[in-house]
Amino acid sequence: TQSTWGETANFCVQTVNMDMRTKKQIPLTDIFKMIDQTKFKQSAPNEEGLDASSAIQLQARPATGDSSQATKKRKAAEEELSSSSDENGKRPHLGGESCEDWITSDIPLYRPPPRPVATPGPWQDALKSYIRHPDRFALQIFHQASQFIAVYDGFPKSRVHLLIMPKEDIPDLYALRRSHLSLLTHMHSYGNWLIEKFRSAGIVSNLRLGYHAIPSMRHLHLHLISDDMDSPALKNKKHWNSFTTRFFLDPSTVMDMLQQKGQIQLDKQEYEGLLSGELRCHRCKEVQKNIPALKKHISSCFLPVASRDS
Repeated sequence: TQSTWGETANFCVQTVNMDMRTKKQIPLTDIFKMIDQTKFKQSAPNEEGLDASSAIQLQARPATGDSSQATKKRKAAEEELSSSSDENGKRPHLGGESCEDWITSDIPLYRPPPRPVATPGPWQDALKSYIRHPDRFALQIFHQASQFIAVYDGFPKSRVHLLIMPKEDIPDLYALRRSHLSLLTHMHSYGNWLIEKFRSAGIVSNLRLGYHAIPSMRHLHLHLISDDMDSPALKNKKHWNSFTTRFFLDPSTVMDMLQQKGQIQLDKQEYEGLLSGELRCHRCKEVQKNIPALKKHISSCFLPVASRDS
């Protein structure tokens, strides 16, 4: 028999709820196998890109021998970090052997929900709900690892836009200390692994990782976003400049500052000013008078994305 995607989604939610009651984690790949076994039929996504339902089929790739070398490097980095402490004498946040458990996992269809979901409390705390009650927000969660979770951005600013978060309670960038370096190293590795999964499928190749200098939502989150900047949710200067200027911090910038200063120190007034700057194409840097003109321009500008130097 055939069913709609909504029925399939409901089955997924029921499966995850059953999983939470038994306190066992069922990988998304297993869930979809279970769906297949119950005769559910899913529409085939466009192998060349996003189809009309915004779905991306990502092919599973087996782990390669490189992972063992990566594991050695990770262990060496952890040993170096574990031999030090921050200015308050705290030990680094280490993840243990399971911290890169995602390497051998698969990822599902990229199918963002059609609309944001309501969460309890202020909207600024919505991300905390995904961490605390993942069973209630199964459709908003793209992928999970033991320490991290990747969720769909409720108001995506590009065709692909995820938020990667640690499950550890860290309010924002400014709560980070040197002891978090190991945790961030693994979170950035997780983000790069997700990017490689998109790229290896040959569907989306230009994706970036970054933090907002002044986050609008509470709970530390790392943006994973494609550089097309093609979204109806991108409506104003603040939206555009938050991803195309220095306001969008490269992970290496955050890591270097933590290593050198032990915490994130930014001139918030300076970075706030970047949001009201000119609307410049993120490729050729040509100034556009408004968002409609900018969107029309970038639809035909195919230069490589320029560095975020303004």
